[in-house]
Amino acid sequence: MTSMDEIEFSESPSSDARSRVAGQLENFNRRAAGHEGGTELGAFIERDEEVVAGIVGWVWGGTSYVDLLWVTELLRNEGIGSRLLEGFENEARKRGALQTVLTTGSFQAPEFYRRHRYEVVGEVPEHPVGHTEFILRKAL
Repeated sequence: MTSMDEIEFSESPSSDARSRVAGQLENFNRRAAGHEGGTELGAFIERDEEVVAGIVGWVWGGTSYVDLLWVTELLRNEGIGSRLLEGFENEARKRGALQTVLTTGSFQAPEFYRRHRYEVVGEVPEHPVGHTEFILRKAL
């Protein structure tokens, strides 16, 4: 730890310090926004004791957020990503979500999400350089 006069940045911040900052921010957000609770959601598919696909996100304050959705390259275009996304949306709905929000890069899966009726609501150009990050939303 450092004093305010000696701020140093690390490429590997301690998980304890990160957890403390995240917890304090979550507490502030709940009080300020007037929404308690919040639920993490995740589902994973394993083959031969190895994770080959998964989705991770959360639900809070009427919104669900997909943080990660990944399917191993060998299993893409078999409907696994669609099943994970649709399952996440259904679970989020059960927990009171009215919408789902996520981000994806122009080099990742924007067309996949558009096929699932997600709309681009924002863009961050040159993130990373040479590409665009899209912010997408879907009403549930």
